[in-house]
Amino acid sequence: MFKYLTILILFIVKINSCFAQNIDNEGLLFSISGNGLKETSYVLGTFHLYNHTFITSRPEIVYALASCKQITTEVTINKSDALGLGFKVISLDSNAKKLLSKEDYAICEKIVSQYNADMVNAIKIMKPIVLVPIVMTALIMNMPEFKGKLGDTAMDMYVQKYAKRHKLKLLEFESIKFQTDLLLEQSAADQAKELSEMLHDTTKIKTQMLEMAISYEKGDGNALLKFADDENMTEATESRLLTERNQKWMIKIPKMIADNSTFIAVGALHLYGSKGILQLLRDKGYTVIAIPINKVK
Repeated sequence: MFKYLTILILFIVKINSCFAQNIDNEGLLFSISGNGLKETSYVLGTFHLYNHTFITSRPEIVYALASCKQITTEVTINKSDALGLGFKVISLDSNAKKLLSKEDYAICEKIVSQYNADMVNAIKIMKPIVLVPIVMTALIMNMPEFKGKLGDTAMDMYVQKYAKRHKLKLLEFESIKFQTDLLLEQSAADQAKELSEMLHDTTKIKTQMLEMAISYEKGDGNALLKFADDENMTEATESRLLTERNQKWMIKIPKMIADNSTFIAVGALHLYGSKGILQLLRDKGYTVIAIPINKVK
């Protein structure tokens, strides 16, 4: 059920238990030094549903961000990208209203209206998978544990805006087209099935989202890996969605951090495990150290 759900939240996939649980999987913010680097760079694991306050309320992240000369995120989005993305996520034939049963669509409409009444008309032509994060956010937005953590500027977007505001170089690992195509590779029927399952098990969604959020805030990589480990994916799918992408990013990272301090922000579960970014950096000879972060109340 949560194959594409987890992609949307943390852009993660199932990771086999052989992904070395003895690897250091604790923390969210890490420094990168050694191996001939002139300056220290940093990598932050993000939770895509969380807003910018997670960053601004933690001095260690603010300091790391302020000390870097350039910023790298998974993707960057400009106005032309947003327009192109809009055409990809809507459909007159394979939209949620046509693919869901009348009962399911009514449930979906009710949930979305509680989140943003202005979106009710727009969702009629959206592909089902696009509604997954919207429905999920709507389900948890009124939970006291998520108060003040959702909406407004998402973590990743805040980092991009920070770069533009301070006239820093902004880099990306992938294009928005690549990520959108990756997301939409699931058939329309399977998208509708997954969305329907969500709509009929909202209590479970809320519980699991809360557990995931708690694990994220603790920087508990092993717990987050366990969430991903519940997925039933083929080895080929796992490789395409996670392993191959991490390896491609690792071709770019050494060049990025060689001469300029770089703040890297990517979905948290790209970091952990023996095939995660942290271990791949260590394998190349870099010193990677977890930096404890504390929330300022």
